[in-house]
This record gives sequence, C-alpha cells and structure tokens, in this order.
Amino acid sequence: MPKIVIIGSGFGGLTAVRTLRKQGCRDPITLISPRPVLFYYSSLIWVPAGQRTEEDLTIPLDNFFKRHDVKHHQGTVIGLVPNAQQVQTDSLRWTLYQKIAGHRSDLRSL
Repeated sequence: MPKIVIIGSGFGGLTAVRTLRKQGCRDPITLISPRPVLFYYSSLIWVPAGQRTEEDLTIPLDNFFKRHDVKHHQGTVIGLVPNAQQVQTDSLRWTLYQKIAGHRSDLRSL
C-alpha cells in the first residue's frame, strides 16, 4: 500500500489532503508540520493594530486530521534526498513511496 507524505499544514498541504480524500484515496496519509495548526498569515497585519490576536489567526487542525484520517508528524523539514525519495525532519527521515505535496521555498537537498 502506498504511503503519502504531505509537507506543511498550510493551504497547499490541507488542499492536497482534501483533494486526495475527495478523489477516493484511502492510502495512509502523514502530514509533517511543526505544529498541528493552520496559521492564517494573511491577517497578521491586524495584530499590531489590536484588531486580531495570534490566537485569532491560529486554527487547530486536530478535527481536520481526524475527519480525513491523517496522521500528523510534528517536526520541521530540514531537507530532501530526491534520489532516495526521502524527507529529512529534525527528528527522523521518512522514506517516500508515492507522493510529496505542499510548499516550502527554503528546502534544500541533503
């Protein structure tokens, strides 16, 4: 059975989860992110003005993960090993079998 690893709990990663499940994918999905939350950066501009707090912009994803049968791995991705199909986090190395999704502009190969 293929394992799917999605990097990041932003809009791209969460859309990948929803799309896979909507298309009928029942393969195990693991999502890697530093925290199991979606932080809504677009509204950060309102924090200094006192119109929003950090808590207002932080959306817990526990229910989303449960509804979509996703395992969350708390960690920071520190590199990719493309030839070995691996993702390196600060706590372990994941071997990939099928897909990587999400976006992170500062990833580098190990």
